[in-house]
Amino acid sequence: MEIFRTLVMDNLSEKSRVLIAADKTPPQMKYAAGRWLSFVNEYKENPKEKDRFFFGAPVVILIAGDSSFDAALRHQIWSLSLAQTISACFIAEQS
Repeated sequence: MEIFRTLVMDNLSEKSRVLIAADKTPPQMKYAAGRWLSFVNEYKENPKEKDRFFFGAPVVILIAGDSSFDAALRHQIWSLSLAQTISACFIAEQS
């Protein structure tokens, strides 16, 4: 889990810096990128109390598909079967 957490934090830091530095980035996106970067920095300072991405979760389950629709469908089936046991979050990339 720590390796995955580190990969996410490093990637988010890099993408946030690129968005902030780009002249064509809309102001609201620059603001969001700045917030993401602050979340990463807060996490690095105090990982046990400032985990705003995974909220201290010991495990992350990734659901993938050939398309966003396929992944969403798989997520829906999976989350319905476990609705009373755990909470789930779906994030789709536009293709």
